Amino acid sequence: MTTNLDNLVLSGNNTVAGNETIAGTLAVTGAITATGGVAGNVTGNASTATLATSASPVVPQVLSGDGAITVPTDRLALVRVTKGSAAAITLATPLAGDEGKEIVVFSETAYAHQITCPDGFNAKGSSGTATASAAANNYIRLVAFNLHWRVIANVNFTLA
Repeated sequence: MTTNLDNLVLSGNNTVAGNETIAGTLAVTGAITATGGVAGNVTGNASTATLATSASPVVPQVLSGDGAITVPTDRLALVRVTKGSAAAITLATPLAGDEGKEIVVFSETAYAHQITCPDGFNAKGSSGTATASAAANNYIRLVAFNLHWRVIANVNFTLA
């Protein structure tokens, strides 16, 4: 059942069950616990520690030398390549549990960094490499799809 309420005022501990629409103002003093999500515009102050649905900021992986990209445990990984010469970078083939995960590799130095993946990119096969041009600010964005890393954005990387 859906109930439309105008200018609802609640005091004490209250439970609103079902689909309730508030037209007008809802004033709340104290805490709100929402189960199942909140739709619409919500304004006010909130701490990320108290918001179960808030996304944590992405902490970048910094490659200042040759090394392996860490496949993210969450949905997105940012990799900053800062090596002062061409970096040799490896990336493992995604597993079934990695489906939909994304990796952005950003070159901060002007060298031909090379990423090698045993399965290649875009399901190409074992010869797959992605090599940045020798300029800073190149990037490549990959998504795990059907057990392969697929390129969904590319600025100055050459795939071979």
